[in-house]
Amino acid sequence: MKSMFKNSRKEKKLLQISSVSDITSNDNDLATRSKFNFSYLDTSQSAGSDFKDLPKEILEDIFNKLREFGKKSLEELSRTPCGSGGSSGKRRCILEIYGSFPPAGKTRYIEPTYIPSQIQWGRLRLSGLRRLAGFIIEPEYHGKEHPKSKQRFDKNTFYIVFLDMEHNFWVPTA
Repeated sequence: MKSMFKNSRKEKKLLQISSVSDITSNDNDLATRSKFNFSYLDTSQSAGSDFKDLPKEILEDIFNKLREFGKKSLEELSRTPCGSGGSSGKRRCILEIYGSFPPAGKTRYIEPTYIPSQIQWGRLRLSGLRRLAGFIIEPEYHGKEHPKSKQRFDKNTFYIVFLDMEHNFWVPTA
């Protein structure tokens, strides 16, 4: 016997279940979303910060920003404007890729020796003076297989090396 009453919550849940897409479907953007890796994090330098020393509000801000950044590819983040551009007038973007490590007079950090050489240094702008400094792999390594692990390199991963809460990675010019 068919019920005369509609269960709107049940119907809504069934619609949600039926709308879950396959990762290979045209409307799924999982492959384009950026990834953030903290395995190279250096908390030993006085210019940087450590998670344990940051107030809860700042930690929430960092992870809320990463959640939003993760909805876009790193390429999109490198085209997404933020900030005013300062005295140069050049509009800055969420992700800036510098290439090499900043020269000694432009940074308060020392380049860690454990970082691979086939990378490009850059930063993610959070808010105010807060930055996450790190690197991406050089584009020609994207999709190449590592000889031992057989895992493929991914150009859409940002490896965070410094929690730069005071803009010390690339010090602005006065």
